[in-house]
Amino acid sequence: MSKIPTVLKNALSENSIGRVKLKLFEEITGKSDTVPSNEESITYIENLKVKDLQLLIRDVLIKRDAFLLNYLKLPQLDSCKIHFDNLKSILDEASFIFMLEELPVKFPSEIIAWVNYDSTYEDCYTVIIFNESSFPKGVLAHIKVFLLENSFKLNYLDEKGWSETIFKDKLDIDNLVVKLAFKVLIHVSNISVNRTFMSAEDMSKANEQLNNTRFAPPRDLKYDKLVADCSLHKLTCTRAVVNMDMIRPFSTSFCLEIPSEYVVEGIKDKEEFYKNGLLVYWDNESFIMSDDYIAYLISRQLEYEEIEVVIMGEYPIEKIIRVISIGTKELIPAAYLRKDEGFREDYFTSQILLTEKLDKIKRYNSVEENNKKYIILTEDSDISAIETVLKSSGFSSSEMEIDCYEGCTQIKSVELLKRRMSKIYPKMNFIVHRDRDYLTDKEIIKMREDFEKLGIYLFITEGTDIESTFINAKHINQIYPEIEIREIEEMILESTKELEEVSIDLIRKATFGRDHKKDSLVDNAMIELYKNNVERYRIGKKVYKNLKSKIQRKIKKNPDLMKESKFLKIERLVEIRKKSN
Repeated sequence: MSKIPTVLKNALSENSIGRVKLKLFEEITGKSDTVPSNEESITYIENLKVKDLQLLIRDVLIKRDAFLLNYLKLPQLDSCKIHFDNLKSILDEASFIFMLEELPVKFPSEIIAWVNYDSTYEDCYTVIIFNESSFPKGVLAHIKVFLLENSFKLNYLDEKGWSETIFKDKLDIDNLVVKLAFKVLIHVSNISVNRTFMSAEDMSKANEQLNNTRFAPPRDLKYDKLVADCSLHKLTCTRAVVNMDMIRPFSTSFCLEIPSEYVVEGIKDKEEFYKNGLLVYWDNESFIMSDDYIAYLISRQLEYEEIEVVIMGEYPIEKIIRVISIGTKELIPAAYLRKDEGFREDYFTSQILLTEKLDKIKRYNSVEENNKKYIILTEDSDISAIETVLKSSGFSSSEMEIDCYEGCTQIKSVELLKRRMSKIYPKMNFIVHRDRDYLTDKEIIKMREDFEKLGIYLFITEGTDIESTFINAKHINQIYPEIEIREIEEMILESTKELEEVSIDLIRKATFGRDHKKDSLVDNAMIELYKNNVERYRIGKKVYKNLKSKIQRKIKKNPDLMKESKFLKIERLVEIRKKSN
């Protein structure tokens, strides 16, 4: 458990989803000012008996985004037009949380909607409606919508218990909140999905452009004006000591762009960062820091209660602890250059992300103390699959730290990370995981060579993604011996066949782009490529989910395939571990 920073608590209190988070924190810990530990959160979730509520609570605890949804823009129920293909592609990636606004007075206040794809069943979608007063002990509505051959089936929970209705064109029930839940689902199905496939060259150029600009803080016009006025002796500057919780960064989002290893390294030289004080100005209720982002992160990480600052211009005298000196431009530390583009950020979401970043820095800081030998970097936000494969290949939890690091498969990004981290941990081994996707063998060989030149091990999956590894009859039979290997192999064949068109279409789009016009010659070539190596090209994530549904129907419970087994052992990982010892 750790205390909720005042600035974060204040930000969370500003809207309904934030207050729900705070209420859930108190429900789990019994304290109104404490964030639950991972262990406490997991225990609380596991004690819930309903799977949907378990997933909802998990998302409320960790979800980064909550979207505003205007009730007046929701579709009418004259005809039930749910775009199920679109809905599945959207919710297959992640669930959604909406805060509804402009609700009629007939509805309870401050309604929140959670929308999720239920992978336990085929074509099943869940919506739960709740608000601050009902949550987490109860919900206002809970629906599950199933796609049938020519109609829909709606299961919904009200005060009488679960009810069921089957309809084709129009939903005709009296419960207003259930109707609202169904409207929200239709809204999600109408969301546009725009995915573009970029070549490796385009990705490299985009990443290079990002790296050229990412460490220039966003422009703060008020800050620039104050610096100029102080430099011309038009304003006084005050060097003073203030409470750390009185300081707020101009851009919390920019804090998130700063690599964690910069902060870890900076902690060792923290005196260098503080010798001139943080440069700030007063704005309504906080001192705004718009310059010294790394020093600010170091202070947050070390949990300082007080810090020295240089205040430009006027400020409320009661907001400081003590004055050290008063002057003009001689007190101002060197200022960074700014980006010229306009800037806007969601402070609530950014504070949640910043708290996660500080937790990550803390983990990095403890790597050496805990005698870790490997840092494994992956772009997958869910690390359970790669962790299971690593353990099955001989790695142990005690010797490795797995971290989600966006951009780790781009050579320039990981080169920078390796160079900075190696100064701190010279004996550390770095392993980068990336999915094979639709890379050619030639591209893979080149990537491995590039990474190995930097002293970094590259692990690329055999199938399109890490989930492909778990589509293994012997592995599944080891976990569920009541299902014969032959029957599992039949399930795998069925799931693969059912997703064949999707798999071939993804090969086509990855090769020629999303807007490629159909061509019989090209299509035949794609089909032949796929059928010559089905295990290589089938879309692992979707086949894996489809297969889990079949196993669930067989064993009458939700299967857990993310378990260690000798059949998940990857020779490439065994080889890497042997080389690095």
